[in-house]
Amino acid sequence: MSNNTSCPNCGQIDSVQSMPAIAATGTSIAHGSNTYTGVGIGSSGTVVPIIASANTTTSQTNALAAATRPAPPPSSVTGPATCGVLLLVVALIMLACLGVAVAFNTPTAGEAGPRIGGWLVLGGIIVLPFLIPSLIAFLVLARRTSENARITRGLTAASALWETAFYCHRCGVCYWPRPVSGVPAARQPLSPYQFQQIVWNAGGYGVGR
Repeated sequence: MSNNTSCPNCGQIDSVQSMPAIAATGTSIAHGSNTYTGVGIGSSGTVVPIIASANTTTSQTNALAAATRPAPPPSSVTGPATCGVLLLVVALIMLACLGVAVAFNTPTAGEAGPRIGGWLVLGGIIVLPFLIPSLIAFLVLARRTSENARITRGLTAASALWETAFYCHRCGVCYWPRPVSGVPAARQPLSPYQFQQIVWNAGGYGVGR
């Protein structure tokens, strides 16, 4: 089997780099600290300023590493999960308060009081503005969780294809130097976009995402 890893476009090897090397050199971790300010209530009831700092870690990926990554980054589930839970808690609290109000305003025999239909309408007005967004947030959470699971399942196959490819910085093309299962043709110059689509399709998450 040939070990020729030179660029199929220019025939040179001095500007050629493997995909794992591009990912390693194109991703950096930055450490720092941020300062946060705000106000709080002291034990005596007075307003006091609050200044705090927190250490932060940020991952940065350059354009080439992002364009040739073996899989899309996972979708965050923290936002919709937190939003859904908080809105649901608020809706349940509102529902509980409404139940207490109904219990204390239940008319005795012979007394006139609010009809059950009125309470239901009031409950809908109070609870639905929180309940509906909560359900939407949980639907978003379910969709993102499903997408992340699909990427995880296909990542092994996509990575096996991705790690055998090379990129020529002089010509700006990706290629596989030798025949690989799932690749249209060996030593065929591909744009980063074309390369990424082949790899992502091999993982089962490239089309229709």
